[in-house]
Amino acid sequence: MKFNEILNQVKSVLTSFTGANLSFGKPMTVNEMTIIPVAKTSFGFGGGGGNSGKKKSSKSRPESDKPVSNPAAEPDEQPLETPVDATTPAALPEDSYGGGGGGGLKTNPIGIYVIRGTSVKFYPVLRYEQILATLTVISAIIIRFIKLKRK
Repeated sequence: MKFNEILNQVKSVLTSFTGANLSFGKPMTVNEMTIIPVAKTSFGFGGGGGNSGKKKSSKSRPESDKPVSNPAAEPDEQPLETPVDATTPAALPEDSYGGGGGGGLKTNPIGIYVIRGTSVKFYPVLRYEQILATLTVISAIIIRFIKLKRK
């Protein structure tokens, strides 16, 4: 698969994630009240690709690919060959191509809209990190006031 084909696939996936449906959930009706969940959504992706280029002829093999002589070998023994595995340039097809990509999607609940008749109210969702941060600040202020009173 060529890089342009990969980008076209990523583009088609991303366009399916656009619009209000990404941040607003499916409305639910309970008694005379309609509830619409709201979320903050973020995503990122990356990708890349490349080809190996044309294979070099055996005449222009790099020094590391040439046979290695064994100084302890008998004169009639053949020199040791450097092993060729599937990852060496000599083993690759002429037009090899590699590519890849990845991405992530993160959704954090923000709150809900509650609709009753003609009235619409938004109720935010507090995360535990926000609650802990608020309690930490409040306790620091209380400790500071206590220290000031002692002086």
